[in-house]
Amino acid sequence: MNPQEPYPAFLRRGVALLFFAVGAGALVIVALIAWEGGRWTATIGGWTLAASNPRSRLLLAVVAFLAGRLLWSGAPRHRGPWVAMAGKLLLLAISLTVSWSLGEKALRHVLRSNENSGNLRQLEAFNNGEDIEVRADHALAGITRVSPNKNLAYEIKPNLDMEFGHRSLKTNSDGMRESRDYAREKPAGTLRILGIGDSGMFGWACNQGENFLDALEDRLNLRAGPLKYEVLNLAVPGYNTYQEVEILRYKGLAYSPDVVIVGWCDNDFLPPFFLMKQRGYRERDVSYLYLLLFDRQGFRRRTQPEVMRMDEVDPQYVAPEVLKHSGLEGVLASLRELKRLSEERGFRVLVFGPMMTELVSACEGGGIACWSSFNLRQEDYPDANIHGMHPRPKANQILAEHLEKELERRGWLDLAL
Repeated sequence: MNPQEPYPAFLRRGVALLFFAVGAGALVIVALIAWEGGRWTATIGGWTLAASNPRSRLLLAVVAFLAGRLLWSGAPRHRGPWVAMAGKLLLLAISLTVSWSLGEKALRHVLRSNENSGNLRQLEAFNNGEDIEVRADHALAGITRVSPNKNLAYEIKPNLDMEFGHRSLKTNSDGMRESRDYAREKPAGTLRILGIGDSGMFGWACNQGENFLDALEDRLNLRAGPLKYEVLNLAVPGYNTYQEVEILRYKGLAYSPDVVIVGWCDNDFLPPFFLMKQRGYRERDVSYLYLLLFDRQGFRRRTQPEVMRMDEVDPQYVAPEVLKHSGLEGVLASLRELKRLSEERGFRVLVFGPMMTELVSACEGGGIACWSSFNLRQEDYPDANIHGMHPRPKANQILAEHLEKELERRGWLDLAL
């Protein structure tokens, strides 16, 4: 033992190990908070443990490791080692600050890149051949154009034959996701079903021919009987219910459908794409990287699309009243208009998809036929996302089967006889 040391070395180093353990424990808790994306809780032996506030725990870890380092090696007695230690701490602080800043900048770049492909003015510029960057595999601007109908705002481009999100995509001359054109006049002996919806019905996660309307047409034409079945897909990603009814009026009625399927998705309550503000993510009072790591609920709140106000909508491209048809009341008003059209033009309407109880009750109360995929239990289809916003091919096959059964139950598959 050094006579100048007040405590034995083994005791000093034992205390240093305790400080190292405290620092390591604090870092483990920070990692658990990041894993949970917020407050971490666990129950061990009847005791409930909880942890939050990663900043204070990171500070505790730094102080504990520094104290442990000093106790392990002993406090320097000369100025030189203190200066060297301060230099190392400063270098560490600078490295962490630069790394965090680069991570924050990269995350904000990704967030900006994944916004909904700009606004309608940018979409028109892109359609006109201007050098407007289209970002991400599923950039909607790459397959849409500004519509001359301001109640639609935008529509699918006709005659596409391309890869979209690493999947094949074709559209016909009327902008439907179909591999062929259909005659406006319905052939004799044909029952025609027309789908209006958004990205789920469109087949966002599917190759050409894999969405549930394609699967429905295949199934129906295997049936015995004299009828031929045509199923036309007029769905457009990002549309709300108001636009879906409008595209039926604008394009679909000319095909004299016998049945119209409304592909329901919960974002039908929202305004359409291209009516969302571009956030820019340039705030200085928030760290998106911190929110992503330690407060993912807050991250989702801060990155949720922000809807334009009525006076912010550019009337050159879209009728401002499109925004009025958001929310439950807007959806129900659009469905009532669809019901009126069906009675006027003699077709049947079925709202189909993952519909919550409130909407099912509202539809049934208004005399609008509907079928919710929540009639099916997800556990019965463990490898198919049957309630997902973008069902995969296997889920589309299952949905087509149940759609066929529902149409048959209602007696709508023999309407053309």
